[in-house]
Amino acid sequence: MPRLTRWLLGLFVFTIPFDQAFTLPGVGSLSRAVGLAVAAFGVLTVLSGDTVRLRRPSLFLLCATLFVAWSAMSVLWGIDRVASAMQAFTFVQLLVLAWLIWSFVDTSARAGGLRWAYMLGTWFTIGTVVWNYLNQNPTVDPSRFTAFDTNANYTALNMVLAIPMAFDAAVHARGWARLPALLLVPASLYAISLTASRSAALSTVLVVIGCIVLIVRAKPVVKVVILTVLVAVVAAFATTLPERTLRRLAGTLTEVEGGDFSGRGWIWGAGVEAWLLDPALGAGAGNFNRAVVPTLGSARSAHNSFLALLVELGPLGPALFLLLFVVAFWPYATLLSGRAPPEARRYAALHTVLLLMLLLAQLPATWHYQRVTWFVLVAATLDHAVYLRLTRPVRARSAADAA
Repeated sequence: MPRLTRWLLGLFVFTIPFDQAFTLPGVGSLSRAVGLAVAAFGVLTVLSGDTVRLRRPSLFLLCATLFVAWSAMSVLWGIDRVASAMQAFTFVQLLVLAWLIWSFVDTSARAGGLRWAYMLGTWFTIGTVVWNYLNQNPTVDPSRFTAFDTNANYTALNMVLAIPMAFDAAVHARGWARLPALLLVPASLYAISLTASRSAALSTVLVVIGCIVLIVRAKPVVKVVILTVLVAVVAAFATTLPERTLRRLAGTLTEVEGGDFSGRGWIWGAGVEAWLLDPALGAGAGNFNRAVVPTLGSARSAHNSFLALLVELGPLGPALFLLLFVVAFWPYATLLSGRAPPEARRYAALHTVLLLMLLLAQLPATWHYQRVTWFVLVAATLDHAVYLRLTRPVRARSAADAA
């Protein structure tokens, strides 16, 4: 049963890049359905006393529990208590999945397997985006293409997060496994361009710059091969992008300079007004769209995780959410120095880039309740814990020899 649970965890991570693409009646998205199956099998495995040893909850899980508990308490004062209860239930599901990943993924190979599952899911997403482009099936905007009927911005940001994983695998994988990881980088860049997501375009520039860190210490031959393939494939893809998509992407800097951010400025202003009405406790989890109705005249998404949490849960909401990022990153802060072992610097560089990109993704999108956010956060704490467990015997022998 533990093996089945781990396979289901891999399938769950595989579905994250195209979350909301498939909807099952009475259940929701395919990702949610798989997540519920993982939770059921995981709990049954633990209760059956099988070969799984429960690990002590990490500091991240404890902080996440506080965040979920505060969200659940907002049911007591929320504008729409049903909406608050549904949002709190979503957070509980995410917390359970984070706990299962922490409990069942206990080796570096299994942790790497989850990253490969995410990359394979990204390949599937890329295929559907390109397919829609070739068959001229755009979204409501004729210059934008996405996976099935998913949100183009969210799909693009999901693919952005796969780029650091692909860079890392291209450098450290063995044999032919490097090829799909290496090709995933230009393929993701191409599919991201087809979505014409301006927020993802800015994130892509930053993530590519950050990924240079991941190949700095690679062998010279590996560096040359990676850069040559990337330049050649990107140049080939760039000539096939539709003109309307290029025009939309070209207007990214204009949007930023004008402060409009595709209409988000008005929503953010309304969100601040809504927060001032109840600055201590907020409007209740899942109620941002209702809180801004008096100002905007209609329900709107926040397009910013921290503002949404501020309006819904008061200052404590975004503070606890930000704490999750701090807790996930803090163990790597001391491993970025040149004195740390190569394997430690590898994990530190990878997760620093991933966490930074995930943090930036919260600014133009409402992602605090998205599965990808919680996966990246728990994966960072997981890799550090696995690394420490693997190196503890070596450190113990070194200390004994010194004595």
